[in-house]
Amino acid sequence: MSNSGLLDVVDIFYTILNSTTLTDEISGGLFKNKAPMNREDLEDVIIIGNFLNHKKYQEFQPGLYNINIELPSITDGTINHSRLKVIANIIRTLLENNKEYHTKGLYYDIVNETVFDQRKQNQKSFYNFRIDVKKQ
Repeated sequence: MSNSGLLDVVDIFYTILNSTTLTDEISGGLFKNKAPMNREDLEDVIIIGNFLNHKKYQEFQPGLYNINIELPSITDGTINHSRLKVIANIIRTLLENNKEYHTKGLYYDIVNETVFDQRKQNQKSFYNFRIDVKKQ
């Protein structure tokens, strides 16, 4: 991947995840960098790139990228474990089965997965994949 920038890497993850296996499963959408407002009742997946150097945003940005799952919590505010598990398994499988980008010089690995409880904010359940991206 010659001179791939931050947004190019986000585009690559979008291409990998933009599969009917995922998009048909979620009630919302797949988004780059930020989901639209007022989507409390929808299940969304958001791919986020981290700017390490704002002046060099068009150059390849090694480091951590995030893929977040946001979905409504269960009626009593409990984390919707079963839906997070289904969607997270789909994302994990898509990422693991699309390593052909390694042959193009982009290497990525899932380094952490975390569930966040946001009951105090907006009754949503969050799941975060942290993905380490390198270029070789």
